[in-house]
Amino acid sequence: MSLSASVWNEKIPPKHGKHRDKLKKNSIGYRFRRQWRLFLFLTPGFLCFFLFSYLPMFGIVVAFQDYSPFTGFLKSPFVGFKWFTQVFTSPDFLKVISFTLRMSVSKLVIEFLPPIILALLLNELIFVKYKRVVQTVFYLPHFLSWVVAAVIVYRVLDADDGVLNNLLIFLHIAPSNYLADAKYFIPITVISDIWKEVGWGTIYFLAALTSIDMSLYEAAAVDGAGRLRQTWHITLTGIMPTAIMLLILNVGGIVNANFDQVFNLQNPIIMSDTEVINTYIYRRAMMDGAYSFSTAFGIAQGAVSFLLIYVTNRISRRFTSISIY
Repeated sequence: MSLSASVWNEKIPPKHGKHRDKLKKNSIGYRFRRQWRLFLFLTPGFLCFFLFSYLPMFGIVVAFQDYSPFTGFLKSPFVGFKWFTQVFTSPDFLKVISFTLRMSVSKLVIEFLPPIILALLLNELIFVKYKRVVQTVFYLPHFLSWVVAAVIVYRVLDADDGVLNNLLIFLHIAPSNYLADAKYFIPITVISDIWKEVGWGTIYFLAALTSIDMSLYEAAAVDGAGRLRQTWHITLTGIMPTAIMLLILNVGGIVNANFDQVFNLQNPIIMSDTEVINTYIYRRAMMDGAYSFSTAFGIAQGAVSFLLIYVTNRISRRFTSISIY
């Protein structure tokens, strides 16, 4: 062996080759060659996500143009931030924002606890068959579209032959046309949303309950803690990370009221007083042809949602050490 080769071998530490092999195994190319079949299964989901979530984002250029579907993206003139200025100076802006916030905050405050309470109650059921039946009953409404759910709500609240008004008449109480009065719209959306989604929301918390170590309950029982104390100190503590993450996501959705629900529960009598951001954008774009204005409003809405999630996540990470990223 030559002198230069011996010096080179002395300068290289023995673990250098192992380190290089480790880096090679952690590379994306190496993993892809080893697990290409798994990546192949991910392809349809990735394509759908790209086509329906990322590709349409190129359409935001419409917000900076006097867009016309007849001239298209390439020939429509750029106007800068003209439409953003019109969004914030629009006479409907404060009215739509105010009603959206009232509805979303009401939903956030009222609908956050029912899934947790239901999950805790289901967790206490001893009879497995009865528990499964109850779970199924609460889960089923989630799989109904809001078109079907709205029909059910209309049948219950109909002014002439609704279930609720017939019950009030039977009890000698004056009936009311709830669907034609805007002051009842938020309570109707909150109650119908709880009925439809509370069962689905319990899935997250039931999954979190399964991760709690059962030995903690046994130790607490030995120390003399009753069922309520065990629930407060062990169960609620165990599901707290899940609850905080869902809260962060729900706060980010404050400006994104449920379009399907609101659109199907609205009617021409109360439409002007119950408009939320999503339905307002839809009607301005699809019915008035104000594509640039609606796109600018949608961008502003998305920016606010991102900011809310970011701020809430930072606050949660600082005070609870729990965050979504």
